[in-house]
Amino acid sequence: MSSSENTPPPVNCPNCGHPLAFDPAHGKLSCAGCGQTFESGEPAEDGAQFHRHDFRAELARLDSESESAEVLTLTCPGCAAEIVLPPNVTAARCPYCATPVNGAAQSSRKLRPASLLPFRITEEQARAEYDKWLKSRWFLPGAVLKESHLTGIAGNYLPFWIYDFDTQTSYTGMRGDYYYVTVSYTAQENGKTVTKTRQERRTRWWPAAGTVSNGFRNRLITATRSAPAELLDELEPWDLEALEPYGDEYIRGFQMESYSVPLADGFDTAAQRAEPEIEAAIRRDIGGDEQRIYSADVDYRDIRFRHVLLPVWLAGYRYREKNYIFTVNARTGEVQGERPWSAWKIALLAAAIALIAGGVAFFLMNR
Repeated sequence: MSSSENTPPPVNCPNCGHPLAFDPAHGKLSCAGCGQTFESGEPAEDGAQFHRHDFRAELARLDSESESAEVLTLTCPGCAAEIVLPPNVTAARCPYCATPVNGAAQSSRKLRPASLLPFRITEEQARAEYDKWLKSRWFLPGAVLKESHLTGIAGNYLPFWIYDFDTQTSYTGMRGDYYYVTVSYTAQENGKTVTKTRQERRTRWWPAAGTVSNGFRNRLITATRSAPAELLDELEPWDLEALEPYGDEYIRGFQMESYSVPLADGFDTAAQRAEPEIEAAIRRDIGGDEQRIYSADVDYRDIRFRHVLLPVWLAGYRYREKNYIFTVNARTGEVQGERPWSAWKIALLAAAIALIAGGVAFFLMNR
């Protein structure tokens, strides 16, 4: 059965009428009013979440996309209030009655997510992981644990691109092979000048040229600008083998963002990150003891992509008039974030190192 033929799960609890939201603890829709849980709709066609789209064909199909923020206005199904969502947010909760609203179908983005990883870490677990993470930071100001205040925590389905591609690279360069020669030198021994010999290493260089092939799979690139990319990158690894076909029931109760990093820009990032591996393959192909690379012409082939949503708890805390962001992988509990530093603790450590180094030097000089 295709996903378009699935029977959607109820929006409100049939027992008490409260809105249903996805509960990470049970992996089901749950009612906040009576606690009843409900199964999701029928699963989509097997393997649909792993389908890879042709990158170049998709670029040819797409018109030039505007990078301007998308703002959706929705009508709450619970209280009929008109809701203006934040830029690039397509799903959230109604601020008046807390009913989950989803405007993904109204988004003007031409590429829709085909799969996602459902939330597994609850908000309470995310807060606990944040507390452990903050307490484990070295050189943290002593007052931060007492004075830092969370400015909010929200569950977000963030957009990512996944790229698969092959490369064939033609290169030119030089191969360096070590060899050793015996050289003579003079030295003073017992007040006399003596001649000695030693082995010196030299390098013999040869022209090199060739072609290397590389394959890159499941290269994950963030497609949102709502959080620092370096923090989201550090949340890896993700259990991508557990991707589920997209379903509105997973989104209920959480925010969902549309992509703000275009498909082509995402691949540019993936290609840049592949460069060290391509260079390493060239050096292995050249061989020898040293290598010089003069040119490398990379041909990207069979580029495929997937558009997926990954679950992240996003939050911030405030300490001494400054805001810090942290993120939690809502599958594993991995925490990455910004943090303040204690200048006096760092200075104390530097002073201690200098004192120890000075003591060691004094001991060696006296010996």
